[in-house]
Amino acid sequence: MGINRFSDPQERIIPQIEVLGAFQLGNSANDRGKTAGNNFYTSDVIFLSRGKHNFRLGSEIFRNQFNYLSDNTAGIMVLVSFADFLLGLPAGPTGAGGNGTSFSNLYASGATAGIPAIGERASAADLFALDDWKVTRTLTINLGVRVEVNGQQSEVDGRESSFFPQFYVAPPAGGFTSPATSGFVLPDNFSGNAPTGFPRVNSTLLNHPVQTHPEPRIGFAWQPFSSKDLVLRGGYGIYANRTSFSGNGLSGPANPPFSLDVALIGGANAAASLQNPFPNLPPTSSFPSFAATMLPGPPFTGNSFLRTPAYTDADFHEATVQQYGLELQYQHKSYVISI
Repeated sequence: MGINRFSDPQERIIPQIEVLGAFQLGNSANDRGKTAGNNFYTSDVIFLSRGKHNFRLGSEIFRNQFNYLSDNTAGIMVLVSFADFLLGLPAGPTGAGGNGTSFSNLYASGATAGIPAIGERASAADLFALDDWKVTRTLTINLGVRVEVNGQQSEVDGRESSFFPQFYVAPPAGGFTSPATSGFVLPDNFSGNAPTGFPRVNSTLLNHPVQTHPEPRIGFAWQPFSSKDLVLRGGYGIYANRTSFSGNGLSGPANPPFSLDVALIGGANAAASLQNPFPNLPPTSSFPSFAATMLPGPPFTGNSFLRTPAYTDADFHEATVQQYGLELQYQHKSYVISI
């Protein structure tokens, strides 16, 4: 193809090339990725009826595994027009091989060094109790509570990192942070070698590795008249939203020192051409690379480009939703009208 790339000088596969409004060439940037998931679940419910009460007591236990091989080393490039695709030149004077402007014909280029092999794990347990209470012939009340205890996700070998601003020490202009002052942190279950003083936190990289949610529930059904054709129903409950692996589990392994993801757009991509579209990144074989955690100070030029880590706020809390409703139902023959 005549395309050079840091991870494969011979460019044996075509990177993802998008010409806006025209066509797309090559494979998806992550077409060599692989996923495999396992979900284990067990539950039990006990029923007990006594007089006007019907009790239910139950529990659930979850164990989830998500294994993911992320390979984005093929890269992606975006060109604004077909004319840009035909030229494919960097910015600069035409006499020096440029296109005569301050912008490359490649509007954006992105590539990843490192191929994270991710093994995310998470466990959770729930306990619930419910009483269906037949107060009178025309009134039934449902009283219950559910308690969710959700363990947050962690990587089985600690092959992920996050960014904690409190550990970041700004470098001097033109310089770089050290690995220990970059703001990146490792989980305490990472068994590989790390520079002295590199910060570590618990395996979930969160301040609240186990989150408990009490969730009360109440409902009722009432027949205000002797006729059974009219019923008023209502209820209220709190529901927790357990986070998914795609929500929090994929960002940490994409960070240095396990991977380095770079996307250059507009003027920052001035040096790119179709022959050399990507910035010069470390070879995949060098990861985990703690040199990749060293963040530059301004000015951001050449290989000192500004880097944006992907991370989840260390104070992350799972969302909860309050849900309530009131409904009046009337049955006429085989029809039900609800308001």
